[in-house]
Amino acid sequence: LTHLDVSYCRAIRNVNIIDAQSVRCRKLNYLIIGENGRFELENTNASHASIVAMTTGCHYLLSIDLRGMIFADDYLVCHIITECPRLQSIDLTGSHNVTNNGIKRLVNECSGLTSLSIVRCREVTEEALYHIGENALELKSISANFKNSFTCFPLRFTQQLEHIVVMERSKFPSFLNDAHKLKSIELDSQMFDNDAFQSFL
Repeated sequence: LTHLDVSYCRAIRNVNIIDAQSVRCRKLNYLIIGENGRFELENTNASHASIVAMTTGCHYLLSIDLRGMIFADDYLVCHIITECPRLQSIDLTGSHNVTNNGIKRLVNECSGLTSLSIVRCREVTEEALYHIGENALELKSISANFKNSFTCFPLRFTQQLEHIVVMERSKFPSFLNDAHKLKSIELDSQMFDNDAFQSFL
């Protein structure tokens, strides 16, 4: 088994995951847990332990989706870094307890990281964005929702991006002038009206 998606399996309970950790899928490449109501609403400690159990020993994991896992923190990020050295993509959308330190370590230790989402990570600031821009040499896709977030990246980083999710309108058009490899844009914000949209075309 190389792909596993439990994002809408709301009947799965944390205890089931923990009890089954002895039969983990060691060759898993893609794991999608995000938006699973059970993990989000049940006991935080149990949810945390479940994801730790699911990722332990997954040395071939390339992509993990933790969208909506509000309990995710730096410890969990560091565990994934250690257990999944081949990681290329991670979605931390809505991870309220992940901080700048966790993001910096992720960027420093996952040299092959190509896709990162830090939308609604409340403890992550533009300090982490600067670090991403300076050190994420392989990153092609980024999702962020900080004001002027795309203007703080160095030119080299801007020129390597191929996909972005934009949550803020401010100063974004000027960013397009330097993003020569950009292939796709997602505008995910109520701030984009007709005039703003026309400015991108």
